[in-house]
Amino acid sequence: QYRISLPIADLLVANPDSRLVKNLTSQTYVGQTLVQGAVCHHLAFQTPEVDWEIWIEDDPKPLPRRLLLTDKSVEGSPQMTANLSHWNLTPQFSADFFTFKPPQNAQKIKFLESAPATRPAKATK
Repeated sequence: QYRISLPIADLLVANPDSRLVKNLTSQTYVGQTLVQGAVCHHLAFQTPEVDWEIWIEDDPKPLPRRLLLTDKSVEGSPQMTANLSHWNLTPQFSADFFTFKPPQNAQKIKFLESAPATRPAKATK
């Protein structure tokens, strides 16, 4: 609605594997490497529009430690890297945790009007 994208959103859903492997054109097991001091399995994937790499900790609970996305549909193929740590799979929240409490002197701002969703122009080679 507001044309705000969260590049790692596909990783934060209940079954990320079905979204992450959609439209794959290649996949490679790169090997093991250290990420933030943890031994991780490095995997690389390609789709027509996005290349992505993920480092998954070699642990009984194999959680992602790093994600690298390369958007080939945008000129210059920008990259986004997310380092992930301090996973808490059983968080405890108080009943009002998600209740918005504006700081004193906060002022409401107006968002831009929503517009139809568009994709950036494809890169030319």
